[in-house]
Amino acid sequence: MRSVSVRMTNYELDAIAASLDVNGACRTSDADLHEMNAQYAVVKIGGKTRVVSLEESPAYPGSKVPVFSTINDFCAFHANRKKEVAAPDGTIKRVGIGRWWIDH
Repeated sequence: MRSVSVRMTNYELDAIAASLDVNGACRTSDADLHEMNAQYAVVKIGGKTRVVSLEESPAYPGSKVPVFSTINDFCAFHANRKKEVAAPDGTIKRVGIGRWWIDH
C-alpha cells in the first residue's frame, strides 16, 4: 500500500469529521447505511475521488488522522461482507457492502 502525505487545514479536517459524525444528521432506518456513513466519507483530493476514514494516530495518542483509500481499494476491503439488493429485473443479488455504499 502506498502512503500519501496530505497537508490539510483544521477547517478541512473538521469538515471531514463532521461528515463522519451522523449524530442527528442522518436519519435512516438502514443500519448498514448508518454504520458506513458514521465511519466513512467520499472526498475529493487534488481532483481525485477518495474514501476517507479517521483512525487513531500512532504518533499522537488521542488524536485522529485521515486515512484515504481509492474507491477500488475500499470496495475490495469490504467485499467479504455482502448486502442483498434488488436488481432492475427484480432479482435479488448480493454485492459487497463497500460497493453498495459507494453506489447508494
